[in-house]
Formats: sequence, C-alpha cells, structure tokens
Amino acid sequence: TAIPGEITPFYFNGELHRLGNFTRYDGGRMIRGCEIRRESDDAVLSTPFTGHYFSIAFMWENKCWCFGRNDENGMKIDLTVSEDLIHWSELETVWDISETGIRIFNCSVAFDGKRFVMAYENNNPAFPIFTLNFLESTDLRHWQTIPGAVYGENKYIGGPSLYYMPDGFYYVTYVDQFVHPQARKLNYRTSIAR
Repeated sequence: TAIPGEITPFYFNGELHRLGNFTRYDGGRMIRGCEIRRESDDAVLSTPFTGHYFSIAFMWENKCWCFGRNDENGMKIDLTVSEDLIHWSELETVWDISETGIRIFNCSVAFDGKRFVMAYENNNPAFPIFTLNFLESTDLRHWQTIPGAVYGENKYIGGPSLYYMPDGFYYVTYVDQFVHPQARKLNYRTSIAR
C-alpha cells in the first residue's frame, strides 16, 4: 500500500490531473516516487520519478515539467519533461548543493513574464528548518541563486506554493506553526506572504 504525500494539481489539455508523491514498502525496502493521475477517473498515467520525493508538476508550453528532490543524498533537484504525461525525458540534475551538506525539501515554480523563479525549502542550520531560498532561470534547466532572497529566517515555513500575480508581486502560501491560544498546543495553519 502506498502512503500518499504532497500533491500538485494541474491542468493538461484542459483536463484536471494531479502529481502525487508516494512512499511504498516492498519486502521492507522503502520506495518513494510520484505518479500522474487523471482526476476524472483516478487512473494512473505514469510514474515520472522513483527514488525522488517532494516532486512537483509545472505546466509550461504544453509540457509538464516535473521537478523532484533526488533521494540519493537529498541535496539535488532533478527534472524530467513530458508532452503527453506518459513518456518522460531522461532525468537531468538542475540544482545541486551537495557540497554544502544542506538538504532540500519541497519546491515550487512560478513565471513572471520574464523569468522563472523557484522557491525551495532547506535545512540550512543558520535558520529554522524549511527556510525558503529562491532561484531564477530563463529556461527551467539552468538555475542560479537570487542573492539575498530568503524567507522564514525567524520562523517555520513548510510546503511552499509560489505564484506571480498581475499586480507585479510574488505570493507564497505556506504552512506555519503557532501555539493555539486556548488549547496551548502546537498547531499549523496556511499563511501567505507577498
């Protein structure tokens, strides 16, 4: 039985689909990956990644671009691309911070009309876990750090979804932690930042 994880809903040819991360156990061996499902009948169309987690789908130019954290060391983001959601390109590593020892978690991509921007969670020990760093690209394959672009330096940030809006601002939704004022227990809520 697969344990479901993070999900990215997206439209392909006008029809709703979802990329879902999963964890399965086969003879005690853990297998992680993601599947593409058609929402109308819940049919599994393909498995873009195995050996990866925190994968996302990003639609661009009628192609599905899947980014996923490579589980080999947790410090690389790989990419595969499909024009039909069934056949996928060879994996290519598009971000590698292995030399830092910092692990990568969830990521999200947006386009502002000129460039692509990626937000990604990491466990940089200088900040709280899941602080967001930001990258930019003109082709979705070659990424570079946006200097000084960090969010969550003083709080928990989890599960980012990055959006660019016509008002000229980026927005990111995320999960943050708070202590419930009456129950006095740790809770989570969805928040937004601009």
